[in-house]
Amino acid sequence: MKNKAIAIITVLLALNTVFAADLANYPGMFVSYGNLDAVIVVGNQAPASDVIAQSNLVQFFVSYLGKTLVGSAKLSSEITDLEQNMISIGSPCHNPITAQIMNRP
Repeated sequence: MKNKAIAIITVLLALNTVFAADLANYPGMFVSYGNLDAVIVVGNQAPASDVIAQSNLVQFFVSYLGKTLVGSAKLSSEITDLEQNMISIGSPCHNPITAQIMNRP
């Protein structure tokens, strides 16, 4: 139980350093002209829980926007430009894009 609490606290602390936008505008910050204006990125070797989280986010945006999303879910190896809106799922250990965003090799 103690390890689980430490893991949760660690995740919460990491989240504070990753968020670049105020979540008061969520999900509007990722929507432009009624379309998703972001990619949802998961690491190539991510654990199943990260992939499920990516799938859940895609389903949320499909429901929110009322349309299918093509090309919005990507693997970290497919990202060539960090200068775009993205939701990066997973720790720096599992997702190299998260590592780049957090400036952690």
